[in-house]
Amino acid sequence: MKTNRYRITCDTQMLTPAVHEQGGTIVQETTRTLHVYQTPLQIIEENCWRQGYATYKGRIDAARNMLNYQKRVPVVINGRDTACFPTHSPNRHECAWVFTSHISMFTEEPLPEKLATAITWNGTRMPLNISLHTAEKQFNRTNNLLRFMQSSQAAN
Repeated sequence: MKTNRYRITCDTQMLTPAVHEQGGTIVQETTRTLHVYQTPLQIIEENCWRQGYATYKGRIDAARNMLNYQKRVPVVINGRDTACFPTHSPNRHECAWVFTSHISMFTEEPLPEKLATAITWNGTRMPLNISLHTAEKQFNRTNNLLRFMQSSQAAN
């Protein structure tokens, strides 16, 4: 299925840049896969605004300020529980976004390179173009950001 725009939901597992000439994004959900003509970063930026009236840049600045993350900063999309991390710098074409609430574990695929694969709670295997160490670090950083935001909201 192809669409022009995409709304991130609780079913969104991963946004991967499409590699064919049409470009865009391959969206992996719990029960289906979509092709969206927006880039992964365009989807993230639009959904930050649509689901919380805050800009992507504002959310990145807040995360940097709260937890002193400078590179590959995770993003909380809706201000509560939907968060994702970039596999690379968000401005690089190969950057995918992984939604942590779906991740059961990571494994390392030995061949052809030692790269991580995310395994979701429903058993979907999503290859990542990063090392196991980087995947686990990004996963932990995203969960730290979520916990920090949830504890800040509870204190108010």
